[in-house]
Amino acid sequence: WVFTRGSDMAQWGDAGSYGGDVYGDGVEGTDSIHKLSPYALDPSYLPKEPEYIFPLDSKKKSLGDKMLPLTGQCYLLGIGVGGTWGLYEGLLAVPTGESRRLKLNAIINSCTRRGPFLANNLAVLGVMYSATNFVLSKVTDQEDNVLISIASGTMTGIVYKSTAGLRAVLMAGSVGAGIVGAVAVAKYLYNNRYKFVRYNTA
Repeated sequence: WVFTRGSDMAQWGDAGSYGGDVYGDGVEGTDSIHKLSPYALDPSYLPKEPEYIFPLDSKKKSLGDKMLPLTGQCYLLGIGVGGTWGLYEGLLAVPTGESRRLKLNAIINSCTRRGPFLANNLAVLGVMYSATNFVLSKVTDQEDNVLISIASGTMTGIVYKSTAGLRAVLMAGSVGAGIVGAVAVAKYLYNNRYKFVRYNTA
């Protein structure tokens, strides 16, 4: 290869054997290179379906693929929120003027009581939601559908509070539907954030 920066021209072998012009500025000798230029790509060569690195990627998500990540995320969220709750509760439980050791003991007790409690409950909710969503997806033969997700959140709340009375069941179902709906809207806005930016700057 011979590169000439002044004219932005790349030649290989006898330039006269190619003919043509690669940049549209009258430079001869690169017609064959122009045919392979990535800036003149024919859209018909693009794949019509998603391509996967591994054959397993093309399969639909199994119950374990849905349940394990969500359960872990719910547990970590519960540990974080419960630990913060326990820290705040422990700081308020000890009056001012007490020893530092007593304050530390109260904070540790509150964190170890609130953190695992909230983490375990959220993990159970994650398992129930994943199982419900998997069953509904199999029945309807649809993946990542917003309506199915909202229905799964509603059923999860209803089953979770099914022994607490009708009022608690209705409230839990509404909360589950609201949380899943809010997450679906946030996910949609995040995935389409560049479209909104281009629309607002146009």
